[in-house]
Amino acid sequence: MRRAGTFAVAAFMSTALVGAPAAQASDKGLVKIVVRHEKRVSPLAKAWAKADKALETATDTNAASSATGKFRDGLHSFKIALTPIKTDTATAAAAKKKMLTAIREFDLGLVQYQKLLDKVNAGADKASLKSTFVTLNKRIDAAGDDEADAIKLLKKL
Repeated sequence: MRRAGTFAVAAFMSTALVGAPAAQASDKGLVKIVVRHEKRVSPLAKAWAKADKALETATDTNAASSATGKFRDGLHSFKIALTPIKTDTATAAAAKKKMLTAIREFDLGLVQYQKLLDKVNAGADKASLKSTFVTLNKRIDAAGDDEADAIKLLKKL
């Protein structure tokens, strides 16, 4: 199905954010929230990618469906924590916007992924769903790019 784990990229990058030079209080709060939630969401993304890869040999989609739900819950928690943060600089505002866009795109991709799992469970042929998977992969990749861009901006703070 889909092999991804782009939030795992952020786990590596979030370590670099901790040593960033001092920024204004709100911008510092944004960095702290991102670092904290990246650490929480990265294992969920890895578990989702692992469950997705296991679909090739799995007899059912239960593990992938469960991992998808947990990943979505983690993203929702991230969004709830990130949304009220007020930023002081344009760079921080741009980073926040990019991160929220990444979260939204990941979530929309995961909703689409779950719908595809449901179709597979209903007996749809995997080959007939290929074009939808291509679209889904593009969305997940774009979300990963937005996330990476947000991390780069946060490093500048």
